[in-house]
Amino acid sequence: MTLSLRLQSQIIVADARPHDYQELSLLAVQHGWQVHLLTSARAVLRLTHFMPADLYLVNALLPDMSGFDLFEMLRDRIPTARVFIVSDSYNDEDERLACRCGADLYVCKGSNHSVDFSALLDFVSGQQGSRQVAGPVTAPLANVDSLQSSRVRSTSDVPLGGSTH
Repeated sequence: MTLSLRLQSQIIVADARPHDYQELSLLAVQHGWQVHLLTSARAVLRLTHFMPADLYLVNALLPDMSGFDLFEMLRDRIPTARVFIVSDSYNDEDERLACRCGADLYVCKGSNHSVDFSALLDFVSGQQGSRQVAGPVTAPLANVDSLQSSRVRSTSDVPLGGSTH
């Protein structure tokens, strides 16, 4: 029998540009989250085998496979996984594919390769409280102008599952 004890919620980031998430790492501490920055899909799958996360941020373009392929593998392993697809710049096809495959959120980095992580974490934290199940939607999470050149769109309002303590 394996006993797992986690005191913090876990975020796993899969992106070839981990330095784009420095702000997230700092802000996550304020929200009680721990962030693991990984640069390949294989590393994510290895870590997930030992430590499933509460939230995955998966770049659409990873060095070793498509982020959408990683998304499918994560959903096969952890059906309740909360997965956000991240694009380096807005791509209409990526947004449509994220919606079609059932990603929880489509996030686009701004021209400075960063996301308004404060708004993103506020969104995640706010969604933890209530459990609402609905089909995919494409309504914006927040006004695009307020996200400082980053585009964040919701593709599902299913909240993050409770963490294991």
